[in-house]
Amino acid sequence: MDVPLSEDIQNSFTGREYGQVGSCVHFEPKKPTNQNIDFEEAKAVVKSHIYSLPYQFKSFLNLNNSFQGGMFVNVRCLTMTDSFPFEHEFFKIISDSFPLVKNLTISNMEPQKKKQHPSTLISFPHLNLLNFINAHDDYAQQFLVDANTHLPCLLDLCILYESLEIPTNNFLN
Repeated sequence: MDVPLSEDIQNSFTGREYGQVGSCVHFEPKKPTNQNIDFEEAKAVVKSHIYSLPYQFKSFLNLNNSFQGGMFVNVRCLTMTDSFPFEHEFFKIISDSFPLVKNLTISNMEPQKKKQHPSTLISFPHLNLLNFINAHDDYAQQFLVDANTHLPCLLDLCILYESLEIPTNNFLN
């Protein structure tokens, strides 16, 4: 399957009246439900997100690991979803790219592969709502341990009770 690259999509708008565009292309192979791989079942899903630059909207929906960064100063509400894990380094790109985000929803049930986070402290200085209802427990660990992420304005946390046990050491911290 030939999957278009983000650059291919952006170049297709060159010389037209649209102005500058940004894009992300996300290739997501389907996981077979059994050992006997059915051709129809094994096909992949390719999603593309195309947007005008500079980005003027207050929301950015369904951001995934194919996001390369940029400056999105108008975005206040960000939803992240993927079937591949979000790692610590990716959250650094997100914090740099969305400096004024206030509401963040993470939907990702995949555990992080790199459990040891580097010494880089990530800061979301304006974040006041964080939603982990559809997220693996690793993301609670990522965001709620002060050594990993700084959230000075966090007011609302949407999370399953069980997901708080590890970052709070069974509520003893």
